[in-house]
Amino acid sequence: MILTITGGETMRIAICDDEILQLELLKHYVEKWAKEEEINCTIELFKSAESFHFQWLEDSSYDIILLDIQMAELSGMELAKLIREKMNIYKLYLLLPYQII
Repeated sequence: MILTITGGETMRIAICDDEILQLELLKHYVEKWAKEEEINCTIELFKSAESFHFQWLEDSSYDIILLDIQMAELSGMELAKLIREKMNIYKLYLLLPYQII
């Protein structure tokens, strides 16, 4: 994946998951990736699709949005559909649940 950030710009990343441990783990991975790639970023965490959707309606200037597909009220799939209806986004990435047995 190639991301172009010019002139010391800061990438804005949202992570939305209703499980706190997953939020923190994803944040750690994103911070590690950003450090390795020497990318300045701000990471915003959301505990529900509704809270993210409310924020996104106010300011949709996110560069990357990571959505958990299975959340309590509004799912990541439903939220992705709402985002696509409002913006011309050609790629959306959803996080699928994975359990190690």
